[in-house]
Amino acid sequence: MFSENNRISARQAFRLLTYDLLGLGTLLLPRFLGRQAGRDGIFCIAIGIVAGLLYLKLLQCGMADMQVEFPLYLEQKLGRIGGRIIQLAYMIYFVLLAGYVAYIFADVVLADLLRGESFYLVLGILLALTAYGIWGGVEGRARVYEILFWFLMIPLFLMLLFAVDEIQIDYWAPVFTAEFAGVAGGGYDVFLFLSLVFLLLFLGGYVQKKEALLAAGRSALLFSGGVYAALYFILLGIFGPDALGQMNYPAVTLM
Repeated sequence: MFSENNRISARQAFRLLTYDLLGLGTLLLPRFLGRQAGRDGIFCIAIGIVAGLLYLKLLQCGMADMQVEFPLYLEQKLGRIGGRIIQLAYMIYFVLLAGYVAYIFADVVLADLLRGESFYLVLGILLALTAYGIWGGVEGRARVYEILFWFLMIPLFLMLLFAVDEIQIDYWAPVFTAEFAGVAGGGYDVFLFLSLVFLLLFLGGYVQKKEALLAAGRSALLFSGGVYAALYFILLGIFGPDALGQMNYPAVTLM
């Protein structure tokens, strides 16, 4: 039996954060980068990773004296009212983000798995499964992700490996052709997806050692950035920059 001690390991935190960073980004980033930067999208990924690491450094400074759970820490620093206001802002942000993610995943299911099915039925099932996951608590989700991590990652890596022989290298060149605004905008898009690493703030009450949690966040960010880069290289080499920018979910099409 698992013990209920309100704790998760740094490895479990890494796996939770990795799926938070990869889930939406692998679906949407290739299209965004193909549209904004084309062949130079890989530089956008590099910019986003560097920005994410700097952002993580800021989070590390903010967590320097955090000895309690993040909501309590906000109230300690900003007072009861100020802390509650920031918590409310986080709640609104998470509700909006959850609504957007739910819409995207329901759209993927309808577009590629259950064509013609009711959108509200699919959305309702997704929300029910999400509610069940929340009811299980962070410890329950951490255990599930720890078990399923490689069961889900290995098929992804195999898919990318099997797609290598379909790459047309001509699609990768020439580079340095995109406008600065496009590369900067693409880098910002990458950073937006990787900035979800801030969720480690809410794991501070579950991981005993702060340094281990920060290391897990850094590892998740670098691992996810590497997956973004590999996926984009392969998608660009198969579909080309013009088609890539027009596809809704290129990674799903590749599958």
